[in-house]
Parts: sequence; C-alpha cells; structure tokens
Amino acid sequence: MSTDTSANEDAQSKDPEQIEAEIQATRDELSETVDALSRKLDVKSQSQERVAELKQRAQDTWQDPQARSEALKAAAPALGVLSVLALIAGVARRARS
Repeated sequence: MSTDTSANEDAQSKDPEQIEAEIQATRDELSETVDALSRKLDVKSQSQERVAELKQRAQDTWQDPQARSEALKAAAPALGVLSVLALIAGVARRARS
C-alpha cells in the first residue's frame, strides 16, 4: 500500500505538462520497440536485404581483379569435384542401362 501512496503523491507533485511529457516519452519508446520487433519478425524483408547485400558483395568481388582471381582459385577445386561427380553419375547410369 505504501507504494500506491508514494506513486499517488508523485503524480500530485508533478504538473500536467510534466505528466504529458512523460506519457509522450513512454509512447515514443514503445513505438520504437514495436518497430524494432516488427523489423525482426519481417522475414521476407530480411531475406530481401540479405540477397541485396550478397549481390552487391559479389559484384564488388567480381569488379576487383585480385578478388576475382582469388574467388576463381577458391572455386576451382569445387568445380573439379562437381565434374568428377557428374562423370561418375554418367558412368553409373550407363552401366545400369
């Protein structure tokens, strides 16, 4: 009960303009929180932003000759493995026929 009394006394000691200002500040904070939660829950928007970031990164990498060379060097072993797997799959298919 003492907290209700002290809260009531606090409210009485403040003028209406202070109370209005505090209410508006609380509304602003709540609005920001709701907006932040909405952004976090908007999966479609997040995925679109991520795709745009990755596209830009790929374009930047491709336009930089040194980065392009490094990317191609990194991709070469993967392409080799894929080629071998495709060859094995083709041979296996022919063996079954």
